[in-house]
Amino acid sequence: MASTEHLGGDKYKVYVELGTDSYGVRKRRTKTITATSARDLKKKALEFELQCLNEPIETYEDMTFAVLFDKWWTVHVEQHLAISTKTDYSYFKPMLVEYFGKMKVRKIKSLHIDEFFIRERDLGRKSLTAKLAVLKSLFGRAYEWEIILHNPMHRYKLKGAVKSKERSFYNEDELERFYMLLEKQSERNRLMLLATSLGGLRRGEVLGIGEDVIDYENNSITIKRSLNWDRGRKRKYLGETKGKEERVIIYPKFFMSELKRFAFKQNELRWSFGDQWEMVDDVDLLFRTSYGTIMHPQSFTNLWKKIRATLGLKEIDLHDLRHSAATYLIRNGESMKAVQEFLGHKDFETTMNRYVHVEVEDKQKLAQAFERLL
Repeated sequence: MASTEHLGGDKYKVYVELGTDSYGVRKRRTKTITATSARDLKKKALEFELQCLNEPIETYEDMTFAVLFDKWWTVHVEQHLAISTKTDYSYFKPMLVEYFGKMKVRKIKSLHIDEFFIRERDLGRKSLTAKLAVLKSLFGRAYEWEIILHNPMHRYKLKGAVKSKERSFYNEDELERFYMLLEKQSERNRLMLLATSLGGLRRGEVLGIGEDVIDYENNSITIKRSLNWDRGRKRKYLGETKGKEERVIIYPKFFMSELKRFAFKQNELRWSFGDQWEMVDDVDLLFRTSYGTIMHPQSFTNLWKKIRATLGLKEIDLHDLRHSAATYLIRNGESMKAVQEFLGHKDFETTMNRYVHVEVEDKQKLAQAFERLL
């Protein structure tokens, strides 16, 4: 059924609703006409309606960015991405929809993407790389779904982006010094950092440890969850690990013995706190503040920076303790398959690209190999 809107004078806009497609996107055609009377308006509106019903309609012709974002979220993000990724993506939605929301997705070009990032920089906004990742995922799916005929993000690179610095790590001598200096730290801090380094764990995986995943008899911890922070809801929550698969880490006996003593003290402390003892998603986690609350992920990072400075250690990120562990194992001849599973990677490429380094000693060995022939 056609409907009309008076634009003033003898101008009218005619709307013809043609239902919705499989994605719930409304299919509608519009046309501005001139009518001299009500009878003339009715006749021309009917003619346009019949024309629309008899012509093939471009299904996604009028889909806006805002509609695409919602469909992408329902069909892809909700179904396939980790909770932490969803949280990050939802944080950027208002900024993206504010700029692209009313634009028809088929008309968005790389130029519009450039203009968006210029505006973001002018506003002093950060996380440009993260926003780029959202746009690449969204338009990539839209292209796969044949909603758009051309992907504006294909081979797109962020103009003026600062090349990320190469990750740093501790070599064998630096690791040895790190372990020695940790003896000066409190029991909790020492165990958290040893769990990170000796197990190659991510920050959230360390904070996700509870006695339910510890096997003291076999000196192992099952890594099956990660403690995260929901920026939108301002709360801690437990989610899957980044690899989405459980893995079992075997720790040295001395570490597990100390961890057992620490867990026993924590159980005693729990009774003294009563209802003030914080739980996350009904799980009792091990590493806490002195107030009985579970440590915030960012607090762990801040704690590491403070400890690193106090001990006079080389400046590396908390995540690079995991990086250091993997590099140490590879350089000491451990199999790539074992290190891959140790880190929780799904493929060899990730392990190779991130954790295999060429140091000066390696380059010297290459030269020495040729010297033998000369």
